[in-house]
Amino acid sequence: MYEEIKEKYNFSSWGKKRKRPGREISILLKNFIPWEEDCLGWKRASKELLTEADDRRIIRTVWDNPEDKNSRVLIDVYETFSRTHAQECLIQILANNQLELLPKGPDDLGEVSFVHPEGIPPAAFWLRGNLCLSVCSFGKKMVDVLSWTYKFDSRMMEKPKVERFILTLTPQSEQVNVEQEVGISFSLPWRLGEDGYYKFFAKGGELFFKEKELCFRAQKKGEAVIEAFALEAGREPYGGRLTLKVE
Repeated sequence: MYEEIKEKYNFSSWGKKRKRPGREISILLKNFIPWEEDCLGWKRASKELLTEADDRRIIRTVWDNPEDKNSRVLIDVYETFSRTHAQECLIQILANNQLELLPKGPDDLGEVSFVHPEGIPPAAFWLRGNLCLSVCSFGKKMVDVLSWTYKFDSRMMEKPKVERFILTLTPQSEQVNVEQEVGISFSLPWRLGEDGYYKFFAKGGELFFKEKELCFRAQKKGEAVIEAFALEAGREPYGGRLTLKVE
């Protein structure tokens, strides 16, 4: 499906990009959402949770410039089950765009990115881990959205400094074989607030969701390290760490 679009956007090369932290380390995010500090102090006008497919949902927010009612930004965060699902999601977004072909975005934005050309309302679309994101200017006045995108992408990649490791990670098995999948439960002593989210990093394999379950697929022998963080705006971050033995 979408084979013509994939060829047009050189889809086969997306996974062959030069290595960067997002490619060397598997990244997975759950409930990620833009914070006011990411959005230049603009005010959030609305927030919606939309289910687009069984393996995908959208957190949509609209941001207004408190000093200029004509400046508005629409942000969609597409949360998928895995990096592969996120790639397919971006292809569908590109296919549904009214423009025949979007220019390539900055090389240092996400794993791959695309932008609107000059002369039309600015927009950017990119991948990071299991997320596909779009940031679009849609008010009467055009807004340069690239400065916003870098703030989001940086926060997704950042490993915060943690003092309290109270995020518990419990695997179905602490010993796995190469290419074997293992489910991992995660929990805090309390529930995160409305704008809280989880972030997972893994070395030695791939993280993904299977339905609502966090899973890890080992890719090489040795030790696989999984780090987890729970974050909320204005509160200290909490962490957890798990080491699996891979045979």
